[in-house]
Amino acid sequence: MLEMQISSSDPSTSSSASGGSSRSNKPTLHVERKTQAELAFLRAKEKRAAEELLIKASTTHKERIMDFNERLDRLTEHYDIPKVSWTK
Repeated sequence: MLEMQISSSDPSTSSSASGGSSRSNKPTLHVERKTQAELAFLRAKEKRAAEELLIKASTTHKERIMDFNERLDRLTEHYDIPKVSWTK
């Protein structure tokens, strides 16, 4: 089944500033059709966004910062500045 979205343009925006327009003042219809795959993708995307929001809302900012700092503590110190002189 195809989902259809119909929107009409505003007739006041289609006329020119001088007031004379050779086009009719009827609103034009724009039909947007989506395939089943596109609809399934959009549904899955909305579901993922809702789940992500629930996960993010379940922890406070302070808890997220503490988790981030713990994760940084577990990382190797690969990017630390190495010693330059071996005598010191």
